[in-house]
Amino acid sequence: MGETYYSINIHYVFSTKKRVPMVTGELRDRLHAFMGGILEKHGAKSLCIGGTADHIHLLASLPTTLSIGKTAQLVKGGSSKWIHDTFRDKREFAW
Repeated sequence: MGETYYSINIHYVFSTKKRVPMVTGELRDRLHAFMGGILEKHGAKSLCIGGTADHIHLLASLPTTLSIGKTAQLVKGGSSKWIHDTFRDKREFAW
């Protein structure tokens, strides 16, 4: 009997609104971990997360049940809400 194998690896790049350099210091380190947690919660895996003060690179392995667009929506929406709730001085943050 044959086996089925799939590998869906996607490279996302999320830029801050107007490329404002807001992803710095403690926020940067905690944000990368938080994004990885969002992916895990939905059955995806973060393979690599990094970037600079004005954008994030995210390499993710997706399950077949999660679309590329839905993953972007979950990560961007979840991380924005978390930043607003956790970092009071980053209320203006947006992707």
